[in-house]
Amino acid sequence: MAHPLLRRLLLLSAAVLLAFAGAGGVQAASPGTTRPPEHPNTGRGVGPSGRHSDQLSVPAPVRAAAVAAAAGNASGAPFLTRPYWGWHSVNSWFDHCNPDYSIDGRICTVDGTVALASSGRDPYFTKGYAVTPGGRDYIYYDGHNGFDLGLYYEELLAAAPGVVTTAGIDPVPYNSCFGNTVVIDHGNGFSTRYAHMSRVDVNVGQAVSRGQHLGISGTTGCSTGPHLHFGLYLNSSWTAIDPWGWLGAAGGDPWPYDQFDTWLTANPHDPVPDAPTAVTAALGQGGVKVTWTPGFDGGGGVSGAAGYTIAASPGGQTVTTGPAATAATFTGLAVGTAYTFTVTAFNGLGSSPASAPSNSVSLSAGVVRLAVSAATNPLAGRPATVQVKAVDSAGATVGTYTGTVRLASSDRFATLPAPYAFLAGDAGAHSFQLTFSTAGAATVTATDAANSALTGSAALTVQPQVLSATSATLYSLAGSDGAGWSELDASTLRLAISPSIDSVAVVTGSSDLWTDTPGYDQDLGLFVSQDGVERQLAWKESGGIAAAYSPNATSVEAVTALAAGHSYVFKLKWKANRAAPGVSLHAGAGTYATGFSPTTLAAELLPAASVASSAPSALYSLAGSDGASWLPLDPSALALTFTPAADGSALLSASADLWTEVAGYNEDLGLFVSTAGGPESLLAWKEGGGVAAGYSPNAVYALATLPVTHGIAYSVRLKWKTNRAAPGVTIHAGAGTYAAGFSPTRLTARLLPAGHAAPTARAALESLSPAPAAWTQLDPTHLTVTIHPTVDSVALVLANLDLWTENKGINQDLALTVTSGGSTRQLAWKESGGAAAYSPNAALVLASLPVSAGSTYTFQLSWKANVGGGAGIHAGAGTTAIGFSPSTLTAILTP
Repeated sequence: MAHPLLRRLLLLSAAVLLAFAGAGGVQAASPGTTRPPEHPNTGRGVGPSGRHSDQLSVPAPVRAAAVAAAAGNASGAPFLTRPYWGWHSVNSWFDHCNPDYSIDGRICTVDGTVALASSGRDPYFTKGYAVTPGGRDYIYYDGHNGFDLGLYYEELLAAAPGVVTTAGIDPVPYNSCFGNTVVIDHGNGFSTRYAHMSRVDVNVGQAVSRGQHLGISGTTGCSTGPHLHFGLYLNSSWTAIDPWGWLGAAGGDPWPYDQFDTWLTANPHDPVPDAPTAVTAALGQGGVKVTWTPGFDGGGGVSGAAGYTIAASPGGQTVTTGPAATAATFTGLAVGTAYTFTVTAFNGLGSSPASAPSNSVSLSAGVVRLAVSAATNPLAGRPATVQVKAVDSAGATVGTYTGTVRLASSDRFATLPAPYAFLAGDAGAHSFQLTFSTAGAATVTATDAANSALTGSAALTVQPQVLSATSATLYSLAGSDGAGWSELDASTLRLAISPSIDSVAVVTGSSDLWTDTPGYDQDLGLFVSQDGVERQLAWKESGGIAAAYSPNATSVEAVTALAAGHSYVFKLKWKANRAAPGVSLHAGAGTYATGFSPTTLAAELLPAASVASSAPSALYSLAGSDGASWLPLDPSALALTFTPAADGSALLSASADLWTEVAGYNEDLGLFVSTAGGPESLLAWKEGGGVAAGYSPNAVYALATLPVTHGIAYSVRLKWKTNRAAPGVTIHAGAGTYAAGFSPTRLTARLLPAGHAAPTARAALESLSPAPAAWTQLDPTHLTVTIHPTVDSVALVLANLDLWTENKGINQDLALTVTSGGSTRQLAWKESGGAAAYSPNAALVLASLPVSAGSTYTFQLSWKANVGGGAGIHAGAGTTAIGFSPSTLTAILTP
């Protein structure tokens, strides 16, 4: 590629031969132009007073405004580069006082300088006036609408990309004084003019790139000598403006049409890059890494390849990169040689000078450091692999290394491996297994036991086993069509997970759902996008048939496998159970004055071997239950068997949409367990209210914790019944239709290590009579859980109760609280609808809480009525004769 200065010399030689031969190669101007005439006068060529540079002093506020305009893509944002090669003098300025070629005896330049005819005229060019009365400091010229620059038959360039609209003699009346001229429309509301050319080498309609050759300057038209008249115009009114805008005192521009400083670099700049700066070299993995700070790139829209050439010295080895690069790595350099590096930027028009040399670096033989690599987001509590390599200064593995390496971590609770002595068979690389305990940013460092200078580290982010998103906002959905799912909150209620190890996610969504019009149920769905492909995991329905403005605590649970190396986004969506024109659904109980109950999305990540789950999507029916006998819901699909490999706890959960065909009957859901093939026993149960309405499913969630012993087989089944004898009555599990499908009924067992579950359960009737509208502790004697974490971790806290009221229309509110460090605060709360009296509804409240090692946390429950004045609210379904459903509070420590 020829250097721009060499190209100028070649073109100048050719141009001199054509200087007075007319307009060789000139085409007719665009016949369709509608521009107004400009009435140009005689332009001023090279003269003895052409002493002014094309590089002006641009005030900082002016340039700041231009940069801001560029950032906002505003009209007038900088876009111009120099329309010729190299520095040139300015012979005549844009007259801000009257840039229309009329004579008013004043010349006002871009910096606010004013020259007056009364101060004296240049005797050789009478439209040039003195600034100082009687002086010879002439400025040119009165009425001028552009810039005249001293170019003596030199190459002219497009100042920006665009389309040629004039090429030759301007056909607009009175504009022939511009001589051979090119006009380019830049597509951004601006056009540029290049006048008095000796040769035009482009055609009307031709698209030109930045810096593209347009022709040769000259002295055609009304001109006193070879020069370039360069003009910038607003297309909308064809008004000439100064490309610098206004550089004088703020608000002092006599010409009101001027825009910003439109030069890309504040002043005219050749359309080739500047040399990069701040070039540094450093030994890195794989070789020497050279970094730099880019300079001006020559402007966008230049035709041809662009990028950087990095050269090593000595030797001259080069690496070429693309235009977006700010770093490059050299390999294959000689050991023991000191190298420096320079960087040259290039585009399709030319190259920058070489940068200043970088610092010196030398490659040496032998092990210089330990390279540590690890997954960027390991899971807390799960084994993670960290690889350590012994490398030389070029980053190559040194296979003969046999030192002993020990690991350390910023996670003070991490489980670290013992020091390892590298063997010849390791070939300089070894993988360690360690377990991080604390979620968040962490580092792992490897150090040679005998030489502490041989070290290396890696930074990573440890992912918690429990992730949650919560929003205490009132959400509304109007006019659901009953078929399309709408995301509840795409900005807040999402969980993004990219596991570094294969895992299973137990995902739970929890929200208080209600409607402002009776007869419509609310559906809550869990969805996941895997690598951008979305699918539904599970959904549940909340009954709104019987009453409006009666929130029900609705929970939906799903279990799904996550593969390492993939990205997952979990979402909550909702809809009405059928088309609901003119009807609004809502999520969040409470008022604007007191605040709304939080909607929560939580995911617990566990090893696949620690989770067993089944979730058939089917409609189940039970006719004529006697109200006492528990019957299997699905003997084959809703049954789990597991044998723990270690002592610990099994967290059992069941989730089903239960409903009745006949109002007045509730549906009971029970968790049964058999140990080592022995008889089944009822572990926990919950009730779904059907007193108020038939055909109104309610999401029922049942939770229990079971101590387990390694090597013993456990079987868990779901069973159900009505709350009382129901001859001729059928109850069902599964909301939906045969056409659309039914909500899944799920049974899940999570195996937890010993000491990771702290449960309490109370199978008794709890009562609050009369029921106040103020929060009151719920059985602090029995329903209290205290934990003492030994490592920093996350606690997942769940409360599961059957709530009911003696008075129709009074709802029951249940809250989770935590006390630590002497202060108590509320974590979450839910509301259970009171559409009917004596109709228990199973409620689940969940929250996650980061906990610190050495601290104590006490979790308790509080409850109240949503309005005061009722006879009483209660927790626990059943009777004194048969017993009551247990109220459960559980804290799970992860990891």
